[in-house]
Amino acid sequence: MTNSIVSINRLCFSYPDGTTALHELSANINSGESVAIIGANGAGKSTLLLHLNGCLLPASGDIRIGEIEISPKSLTDIRSKVGMVFQNPDDQLFMPTVFEDVAFGPQNQGLTQEEVKARTEKALIEVDALSLQDKPPYRLSGGEKRRVAIATVLSMSPDILVLDEPSTGLDALGRRQLISLLKELDHTLILATHDLEMVLELCERVIVLHQGRITADGLTVEIFQNLELLKHTHLEQPSSLRDCQRCRKNGVQS
Repeated sequence: MTNSIVSINRLCFSYPDGTTALHELSANINSGESVAIIGANGAGKSTLLLHLNGCLLPASGDIRIGEIEISPKSLTDIRSKVGMVFQNPDDQLFMPTVFEDVAFGPQNQGLTQEEVKARTEKALIEVDALSLQDKPPYRLSGGEKRRVAIATVLSMSPDILVLDEPSTGLDALGRRQLISLLKELDHTLILATHDLEMVLELCERVIVLHQGRITADGLTVEIFQNLELLKHTHLEQPSSLRDCQRCRKNGVQS
């Protein structure tokens, strides 16, 4: 018996120009896990994420969300289970007000007006953005836009939350608020990011992509301590781990 909520089986994908982005990827993600997809630019992180809710479809291999295989026929069901937060919040915010943006998804799920209002307010409260509900999205700060973009997904009650480079463009305060928010959510969390310090705080497991292949899959701290692997995949050990190791070498208690 398995509790895998995402099953990726020999996934391959090439872009129309012939660029092969993913080579026979296989992995399982269990319900409730927090997993980071990491790798250098061009490793295939965003391409993989876009397969998880059917924005892209495999050239070969398959992906299942629970028991449902992702295919053109299953996209409505898949997108009700997998919420995708894109790298640029402006790609998700297009209505005149924040409330209308967050309500857009539930309205298209065929819910009643009362259910839509309840879902929207709940999602805005979860991301601490209820006070922004009447503002136009273009008037928001980068951190506020990111939180509202997450709310547009939460309002649809997905099982899985997928985020592409969630800390991009955020200042220190916005980044800290985002990490605190994501820690409080109880969704299965899958994120692709270059922010390895964020990964240390949020994700117990890491999948390392290199040139479209899975090079490593394991516990975050163990992978981040594998300097040979990090060098091979063009990644740098988080500074907090380097500082801890330096302190231990010098006999300093952290």
